[in-house]
Amino acid sequence: MNMLDWAIAYHRFGLCVLPAVCKSKKAAVPYKEFEEKRPTMKQVREWFKQDYSIAALMGEPSDGIVARDFDSMLSYDRWATEYADLAKTLPTSIGDRGRTVWARADLSNIRSLSKTGATIITLTDGELRGGGLTILPPSLHPVGEPYRWHVPIDFDRPIPTVDVVDAGFLCDGVNTEHTENTEDTESTDGKCTLSNPKPSVFSGHSVFSVFEERLRTAVVRTIPPGHGKRQRKLFMLARELKAIPEIAALPVDQLEPVVREWHRIAVKYIRTQPFIESWLDFKQAWANVRYAAGTSAVDVAFQQAVSTAAPARVASWDSEPLVNLVKLCRSLQQSRGAGQSFFLDSRTAGRLLGVVHSQAWQWLRALVAEGILELVAAGSQRERKANEYRYKLGD
Repeated sequence: MNMLDWAIAYHRFGLCVLPAVCKSKKAAVPYKEFEEKRPTMKQVREWFKQDYSIAALMGEPSDGIVARDFDSMLSYDRWATEYADLAKTLPTSIGDRGRTVWARADLSNIRSLSKTGATIITLTDGELRGGGLTILPPSLHPVGEPYRWHVPIDFDRPIPTVDVVDAGFLCDGVNTEHTENTEDTESTDGKCTLSNPKPSVFSGHSVFSVFEERLRTAVVRTIPPGHGKRQRKLFMLARELKAIPEIAALPVDQLEPVVREWHRIAVKYIRTQPFIESWLDFKQAWANVRYAAGTSAVDVAFQQAVSTAAPARVASWDSEPLVNLVKLCRSLQQSRGAGQSFFLDSRTAGRLLGVVHSQAWQWLRALVAEGILELVAAGSQRERKANEYRYKLGD
């Protein structure tokens, strides 16, 4: 999908789509009139014949859709840990510093909570924006990288409606650029508060102190949301730490302070209270991790695939993402060996290709119809099992 295709898709979805100056957050056209009515499809098509980024005017023009900007990953991770179900379901975009979470909300409620009666509330770690412009993927942010979807918009379903207080959108988290001490996020009646600052548990170790923010993020990101998830979250903690090369190089016994900090926060959510059990499970997880956080067999295959020549059958296709999907499937097949099958789900494929998962799903179906792939077994969303394929081209 090119920028025009994305703009049309967002417009049809109900967003008030406007052009923005490339690599900026400024509108390319006056937009006062669009606070009362959305632009027409003709206007959208005309605008995006040019090299513009895509912006959306939040609030009433976009049918009540609002954006919660988290300016730091630490603040977003704390919110995502506290509101795990929402973090999995609400559309979330990746920006230049943090995350933007999208939802539909009661704008009169936002106005009543604002000191000025406005629909934009400024927080220390970002904004709750029930008005104004927000940039949409795959536009380029000011440093030149594209905005991407972390949890994509499902164009076939409306964005869920939330209460901005109950959803934690007004939780004024720690702004890591201005906060030197480590703080804990607590929850009281659905609202976030911060306990008193205290010295960091990581400050006594030279390597830990250098990577304190990333360690803290890894800990908070992997706190279990409830009982029965302790071992899985410890495995995720091991993967997060493996993603920091200097930490991954340490002997596992030196990581005990990190795991103790994880256990200190997690103990209120888990049934297993003794630290020694969590520590032994972590050591086993550390030994079993094959891929660091942010990577997987599919991620590795994709990185290898994009730098290779396209198969002759698809070399003339004029869609780079679709050709990259074919190259990805070829790479996955090569890693599995001839005659074996591989797993690939549309959400993972969409994330890697920079398209919505429904588009990736359609492409995978098309590749099966073209005889490039064979569908060995259909997956199951309930069982969290991906489709199973074989790559049929010989090159």
